[in-house]
Amino acid sequence: MGQPVSSPPPHAPGDLEALLETERALSERVTAAHAEADAIVAAARDEVARREAGLDAELAAARQEVEVRLAAERERRIASVREEFRRRTAAWETLGDDRIERAALAVVAALVAAPDGPAERQ
Repeated sequence: MGQPVSSPPPHAPGDLEALLETERALSERVTAAHAEADAIVAAARDEVARREAGLDAELAAARQEVEVRLAAERERRIASVREEFRRRTAAWETLGDDRIERAALAVVAALVAAPDGPAERQ
């Protein structure tokens, strides 16, 4: 059959006080650990914000540099096109009227002589 249920041994009067002191000490340690964790999280957030600000500044500087380079390249190309236009315009201006007339007549003659005629070339 079953064994008789025995009552727990009696506790010394200081056991409860020691247990309460241990609980209080552990509670203080948990509170301190939470405070330390909060401080670590706050420091990490500050570091992230600082790094993001630094990266934002780097990105803004890089964008500015690219814009400056693109503007310079655009101006260089515009100047190049203008110079080519000026050169070609000057070359056309040096042609005499008789040379232009001969070139126009040669183009018309080539178009008329084409097997499919000038209308088909459009």
